[in-house]
Amino acid sequence: MAKKFFAVVSVFLLAVFFLMGVFFAGFYTHKKMIEIKFSDVPSLDLLKEAISEIRGNYVKEVSDEDMIYGAIKGAAEFLGDPYTKYLTVEEAKSLGQEMSGEFDGVGLYVGLKDDKITVISPIEGTPADKAGIKTGDIIIEVDGKSTDGMSIDEAVSLIKGEEGTKVVLKVLRSNVKEPIDFEVIRKRIIIPNVISKILDGDIGYIRAHAFNQRIGSDIDTALEQLKSKNAKGIILDLRNNPGGILDGAVDVVSKFVETGVVVTVRDKNEEIETHNTKGGADSDIPLVILVNGGSASASEIVAGAIQDHKRGILVGEQTFGKASVQSVIELSDGSRLIVTTAHYFTPNGRNIHEKGIKPDFVVEIGEDEKKDLQLEKAKSILRGIFTGKEAA
Repeated sequence: MAKKFFAVVSVFLLAVFFLMGVFFAGFYTHKKMIEIKFSDVPSLDLLKEAISEIRGNYVKEVSDEDMIYGAIKGAAEFLGDPYTKYLTVEEAKSLGQEMSGEFDGVGLYVGLKDDKITVISPIEGTPADKAGIKTGDIIIEVDGKSTDGMSIDEAVSLIKGEEGTKVVLKVLRSNVKEPIDFEVIRKRIIIPNVISKILDGDIGYIRAHAFNQRIGSDIDTALEQLKSKNAKGIILDLRNNPGGILDGAVDVVSKFVETGVVVTVRDKNEEIETHNTKGGADSDIPLVILVNGGSASASEIVAGAIQDHKRGILVGEQTFGKASVQSVIELSDGSRLIVTTAHYFTPNGRNIHEKGIKPDFVVEIGEDEKKDLQLEKAKSILRGIFTGKEAA
């Protein structure tokens, strides 16, 4: 039986998903644990019978432990939910390393979309980013092996590897006829958290790469620094941000919305858990949020809350659409189950799962576009606010 729920959980991603060299954020806390008596599951005797027959008759030696692990993995995969999975002890250790913000890999956030291994976003400055892999790319082969029908875990196990080793990813890209091969050298990935700077003398720019336990304090520090440099408005860039922990999303919304609901979480019994702002917000400074198809999970919680509260203006492209909630459950041997336990909804009750959030101003950027049209639109909107003119 499960011993406890893992303390650090997040939205994810998307993603989301996340193991062994390809990081994907997507967990939440969930407080309930349902105890089921073994007597209520008579088919367990059938499982024991099957394992006994395999042990006695299979042509090769196989350990009971491996068969039990395989049975649990099979049960999780049977659900057909790409976010529900079983991690062995070793896989759980890898997950812990990645949640710390450092891991060996190529630097991709990936998820399952339309049953395809899809790039949510490359991490800026990583080998995958420098190689030219883009949000929306569909990974169809890894080192010549087709990903058709693969789970995220299977694909990631092929992409992962030691620092300094090579992997070849073949991708399909929208509006490109032929598949593209990318040769990528794996390295140690350190996930950045927040960067900030002043644009055009009086516009504060904050880019958040992922939502972790530090995101609230990091955003707070960035806001103070930008305001000390006379920033009159803020652009919060959540493009290609695949999400992270729920508390991080609540913390960020709380920097801008004084009171109100950030997000509601509903389980299969329609029980609702409401997460509210924490107070102490700067509710006056003009705010524009940049989003795109790589904005997922916790990013969408922030974007949805800001939009519903009419606290800021969203600019960019439709977001990813990942609004399912995962719990990380630690089992007695140190292995873990990641289980989808609920869905989240925006303050106005919108269900954005597999739909995403439409920005207030849709601005698309072509692959050959050298200028950041979305950022320019955000600056233009703030200029209009500064001068008292309507955004258009």
